[in-house]
Amino acid sequence: MPMEPNAVLWGSLLTACASADDGANVELAEIAMERLIKLEPFNDGNYVLMSNIYAAKAQWDDAGKMRRLMKERNILKNPGCSVIEINDVVHEFMVGDGRHPRSEEIYSTLEYVAISLREECYAARMP
Repeated sequence: MPMEPNAVLWGSLLTACASADDGANVELAEIAMERLIKLEPFNDGNYVLMSNIYAAKAQWDDAGKMRRLMKERNILKNPGCSVIEINDVVHEFMVGDGRHPRSEEIYSTLEYVAISLREECYAARMP
């Protein structure tokens, strides 16, 4: 390779390992994670993804070790966030955040949609 692989390349490889059709490629993911720890030691997403890769393969001890490593290094998982633009107004939503002025209406609508989907037998991936 004409240039040294950077965090974007290693992160992409880690993501690809997690999304492999035949299951996570743990060995390759561990190599990517080793490099990412050196390049981005405080990127919470890398640790969470690696923990999820271990969990997908039922390697619970390794998944736990990854979470403990985050705790030891004081790496906090950033909450999920969604952004949507409606009528030239940008709305941002954080996981579990009820600060939006219309959050009650939004959650009510989401509940209605979820119930409707279940009733229509589209619940294959819903809890």
